[in-house]
Amino acid sequence: MIYISIPVHEKPEVIVNQMQNFARYLPEANVVLHVSKGAKFSVNELEDALKKANVSNALINPTQVETKWGSIIQAHLANIRYIIKQGDAEKVIFHSSNDMLIMDGLSEYLKDKKNIFHLRKCTSDSLWWVSKRAVKDFSVSIFFNHKLYASQIEGSMYDISLLKNLANDLDKQDLILDSELFYPREEIIFSSFAYKEDIKPDGLPYIYSEIHNFDRCFFRYIELFKFIAKRNCFLGKLFRRLLSDTLTVLNKDHINIPLIKSILDRKYPGEKEIMLNDSLSLKWIVYDNHSLFGVKRVKRDLSDPVRKFISSRYIKI
Repeated sequence: MIYISIPVHEKPEVIVNQMQNFARYLPEANVVLHVSKGAKFSVNELEDALKKANVSNALINPTQVETKWGSIIQAHLANIRYIIKQGDAEKVIFHSSNDMLIMDGLSEYLKDKKNIFHLRKCTSDSLWWVSKRAVKDFSVSIFFNHKLYASQIEGSMYDISLLKNLANDLDKQDLILDSELFYPREEIIFSSFAYKEDIKPDGLPYIYSEIHNFDRCFFRYIELFKFIAKRNCFLGKLFRRLLSDTLTVLNKDHINIPLIKSILDRKYPGEKEIMLNDSLSLKWIVYDNHSLFGVKRVKRDLSDPVRKFISSRYIKI
């Protein structure tokens, strides 16, 4: 059995929509929902919404932990432990509540794979801020013998035996996952543990995320203006902040219908594979043109044009 782990915190009607989406494109999977302690609805309200919509592919984890940006991993770990108790899991896929699947073929893509994740090496001289912060996270770095590898969490998948070993190791060792160093630890812990266990990925995560295109553009300008952009001084920090804010504005609507259509037609990314260069020596493959089956950062709003377009392909609206 394939399980999917998703932390949720708002809008039960949007969660229902996402469950319908997953039932359409990955019907063999059970979705485990973790409701944050700070959610804007109760577990009972979500249960009622799922029942009213006849959603049968979702389970709600009775354990609730506090979730916020930088500590989402606690929700996934709670879901892993809940999934293990079900007794029939073979592998677990990780998703966010703003992901949506867009096309058939995912079941076939996953069929002969046990682990799919990126191997994005983390170093102190990386242009990626998460890498720099993870390296400074003493507890995490020691746990992984100073060998950290990151992966996009959405659309990544791990064999249940690997996740059981991780849960057991976390129970035995004093790994601090809530230090004041805020960064997305879920992008570091699972892939680093796979590397530590000498597990190689069978494929790439299947969710398109616009953040990678943002990073590619951001890194390109950093290298172009490196005489000021890389300096750890007021002007350097100001340049990076202004650049980040400018690119954020320019890319605010990057997930759009034309982009989705190009993925559906297998015209995106166009090239055989997309590479990201975190520094001169840190190049890695983000995705290729046959491994994308969904997109992320779809607005949690049923009236959102992108969400409506995706849903209209299998639901009469």
